[in-house]
Amino acid sequence: MKVITPLHYKPAHGLILIYDVTDINTFKNMRNWIKHMQILEKAYISKVLVGNKCHEPKREVTEEEGKKLAEEFGLAYFETSTETNQNINEVFEYLARDILNNYDKIIKKTSLLKKDNEQKERKKGCAK
Repeated sequence: MKVITPLHYKPAHGLILIYDVTDINTFKNMRNWIKHMQILEKAYISKVLVGNKCHEPKREVTEEEGKKLAEEFGLAYFETSTETNQNINEVFEYLARDILNNYDKIIKKTSLLKKDNEQKERKKGCAK
C-alpha cells in the first residue's frame, strides 16, 4: 500500500473519505486514512466520511457503524450510491457550504502555516 504524505493534501480545503459498505476491509482502512488526515490539524480542512454502494443488499458495514466512526472523529457522514445517484449532490453541497462558512478560518490557518514553513526553510538555509 502506498503511503500518502500530508504533502498530497496541501492545496486541499476539503476531503472526502470514501469506503465501500459491501467491503469491510475498506471500512477498516478508514482509521488509517483518518490518522493521516489528523496530521493536517494545523490547517482547517472540511472533512466528510462517505459509505458508498448503500443500494447494495449485501452490506458488510451497517449505517450505524459508519455514523459511529464519523462521530468518533467529528466528521460529517453520508451514505451514497453512485449507481442510483443517492446523496451525491448532498455530499458536495455540504462540503462546499462548510468550506465557504469557514473560509476566514481556512485563510488565517493557511497563512499561519505558510509563514511557519517559510521560517523553517530560512532556518535550514542558515545552518552550515
